Amino acid sequence: MVHPRMGDTQSGRIGAISTGEVIGFVGSTGLATGPHLHYEFQVKGIHRNPLTYKSPGAAPIAAQYREEFLRGAHVIGAQLDVISRNALAASSR
Repeated sequence: MVHPRMGDTQSGRIGAISTGEVIGFVGSTGLATGPHLHYEFQVKGIHRNPLTYKSPGAAPIAAQYREEFLRGAHVIGAQLDVISRNALAASSR
């Protein structure tokens, strides 16, 4: 992923980033009506719509790992639910 115009970057550079790397901070500039984050999705340097892009398929999770995967997915899903409820409560204030 590449961010084209972010002036306040964590790493001090603009260019390709790695998964999990902090690239900047959410904020309001210019005529923005509230905090936001610009997001682009590129495949081999070409902009793609992340909602319609068909990513390469993957093999299903092997049966011996499926139960462990589902347990982990349940935990992460519960954490996301808490975050979502907290964000909704904060936006209602």
